[in-house]
This record gives sequence, C-alpha cells and structure tokens, in this order.
Amino acid sequence: MSNLRVIAQAISWDAIGDIASQQRNKIGFATVCMLPVMEVMELVLAQGLGLFELLVGSKKEMGSNEGLTDPAGHFIMLREDVYLKAYDGDPRARFTVAHEWGHWTLHVNQPLARAPDPKLVRPYQCAELQAHQFAAEVLMPRDLIKPNETVASIMSRFGVSKEAALRRHSFLRKKGIIR
Repeated sequence: MSNLRVIAQAISWDAIGDIASQQRNKIGFATVCMLPVMEVMELVLAQGLGLFELLVGSKKEMGSNEGLTDPAGHFIMLREDVYLKAYDGDPRARFTVAHEWGHWTLHVNQPLARAPDPKLVRPYQCAELQAHQFAAEVLMPRDLIKPNETVASIMSRFGVSKEAALRRHSFLRKKGIIR
C-alpha cells in the first residue's frame, strides 16, 4: 500500500486520542456514542465553521480513492458512494469520513515526506496509521468505553464495523481500559 510510505511528524496514539477528544468537545459531541459523522463533517465543520469545503467526487474521477484531503486544508473530497453510504450509517463509510477528518486535523500544512521503503516508516510516523487512529478515537472515544465492553457492543453503540471494533477492543485491552 503506497499510502503507508507517507511520513508525518511523529505523534503518539495517546496524543491523537487527546486531539480527537478535543475535537468532539469543541463541536459539542463529547458524550454522544453514535457520532453523526457526516452531519459533523458537512454541517458543522464545512458549512457551519467554514474550515474547509466538502466536495463529492465521482467514481470515475476518484477511482479507488474513497476520500482525499487537500494538504493545504482547503477541501476534503469524498467519493460519491462513500458520501451517500456514510449518511445512511454504513460503518465502513463512516470510518472513511472520520479518517479524512483525521488527515485534515493532523496533517494539513504539516511537512510530509515519502519513504523509499514502507518498512522504514514507524507506526507513529505513518500518516495513514495516524488518520486510522484518529478515526478510531473520534468514533469510539476511550472515555465512553465501558470496562466490560465487548466487540459486539462497540459495533452497536458506536456504529462501526466488526474489524474496527475488534481493533479498538484489542487496543483498549492492551491499555487496560477494557477487561
């Protein structure tokens, strides 16, 4: 995956968790489990606050890219099928939207570089993994996770896919947040 070659400024997963929590707090969704990510992206961040322009691209125009974030922060573009599915609550599409929000939050106007070999990029420096972590943190906030949370309850309460819930559950178990 060529995107794993993009090196960003190193940032810990805990710091990304703090940033995601701050974002939720600023927009008034700190205690909401099922974050309405499209409404937040389009109505709050793009239209309400005017932070960026939300664009919708065709499959022909975007190809396999489900979302793109302008490095200068002027726009986020979602592929039309992702845009529509996210509004319908599709877990994977919701994660994609949160992932692009993560790129906008973490990487706009930041120095990025391409590594000649993806094996040389440490996880904390990988722009894609940072955006994944932001999406997990913003969709499944640590402070809303219960100690006895299961993968199924994470899927149900936070509207995420089984894969996202499994990864989040594993991560939070290692952190001692879930039993």
